[in-house]
Amino acid sequence: MNEKNLFQISLCCSFAGVLLLGIFSYTLDMPLAAIQDITDKDVGDIVFIEGHVEHFSKSLTSSSFSLHDETGSIKVVIFDSNLDLEKESLISVRGTVDRYNGELEIQGKKIILV
Repeated sequence: MNEKNLFQISLCCSFAGVLLLGIFSYTLDMPLAAIQDITDKDVGDIVFIEGHVEHFSKSLTSSSFSLHDETGSIKVVIFDSNLDLEKESLISVRGTVDRYNGELEIQGKKIILV
């Protein structure tokens, strides 16, 4: 084989590998975290939590609510004005841990009604 063929094969394999990694990483289940275990060291990390909705509110651009489980509660913010949740709904949230106004919160990316 010549160098051009090897380069094309390696380029195709690299592209296929990156594509497969993207697909598999999206479908992997994250371990469920207890709300009390979320700390400052988790800021910037993606977490997966489950709990009951309380204090739901909406604005023009976002929705926010407190989510509580048997270990504690945390504020969740979703930048989706179409979201409607009822108090005490059981949901799962995947999102990024952030600190806003001195408090930990989750910037939700995906919500699943359980």
